[in-house]
Amino acid sequence: MEPILITERLILRKLDPSDKPLVFAYRKDPEVSQYQSFIPHTLLDMDSFFSMISELPNQIDTWFQLGIETKERNLIGDIGIHTIDEETIEIGYTLSKSYQGQGFAYEALSGLLPFWTLRYHKNCVIAIVETPNIPSKKLLMKLGFELEKEFVEDHVPLQQFQKKF
Repeated sequence: MEPILITERLILRKLDPSDKPLVFAYRKDPEVSQYQSFIPHTLLDMDSFFSMISELPNQIDTWFQLGIETKERNLIGDIGIHTIDEETIEIGYTLSKSYQGQGFAYEALSGLLPFWTLRYHKNCVIAIVETPNIPSKKLLMKLGFELEKEFVEDHVPLQQFQKKF
């Protein structure tokens, strides 16, 4: 797959169906999936995940999924970009346990967000996290996001963060 963005240590590219086994490998880990809305139990579950990914970026009311690779071409995570409307996107991210806490998510998002918002003329990015997910909240704050609101959905306490561009 052709890169969409290259950072110092990472390559961001569109996820491909051939990535299913690799995505399954890290997303099935209970520590990784603890705060995820999609938790695969079998490799076949990945079919439904990949069927929901838009082929093209910036399509309203769809998710576009990017793979996060090391320069050695190891897939270590993914970033979902939900195009809400003409001005706003929502992001979600998942990183393999063995790559967490090393600045990879920060590097990927700090490179991607300015690029994406400029390219697709977005001025607002939101992220919704489960309230107990401290590492994710710290990452968003480090990226300059601010807590916008707190709410409960399906008995799960959530916080919505926002960053204007």
